[in-house]
Amino acid sequence: MLIDKAYSEYEIWALKIKQTQLRYIRTYLWISSVMVGMEFVFYRDLILKKSQNIILSNVDVVREFWVAFAILSLFFSTSAFVLGLHTLKGKTPTHRAFVDFKDLLHDLYHESYTNQFKVQGKMLYRLENVLKVHQEGCAETGQHLRVLCMLLICSIICFTVTLLCLTYKL
Repeated sequence: MLIDKAYSEYEIWALKIKQTQLRYIRTYLWISSVMVGMEFVFYRDLILKKSQNIILSNVDVVREFWVAFAILSLFFSTSAFVLGLHTLKGKTPTHRAFVDFKDLLHDLYHESYTNQFKVQGKMLYRLENVLKVHQEGCAETGQHLRVLCMLLICSIICFTVTLLCLTYKL
């Protein structure tokens, strides 16, 4: 019964939480790639003066101001994309609690019946060690997700400020 509970906890950390984190990473990658593409097209059109939707009379007045925010926005969204790819690829293989049952079966069948408790102890020990590895990995991925979110928020804010600088006189 204790082994079943430990294994269900292992499944939660190794599968469910990891899958949820991967969905968030893919979403953040999608948002950052859209931001980078949108920023490149917008800035290209702005430099070539093709954009008809923006009042360009303020471009010379606050040039340093909007250029700084434009560069920051592009930096934040590109950084988010790179960090997302780095986080998505992972660093370590998935750790499994029970790779080889030979030693457990040997202890269980070739020794006395009281050795069943020894086998259960080994199984719990393995589950506990693998569970710790997965918890640490999920915690690290969670930190990366928080950084990704902040980078994307900063990128959106900087891009919005850039748009405001170009459309309104300060």
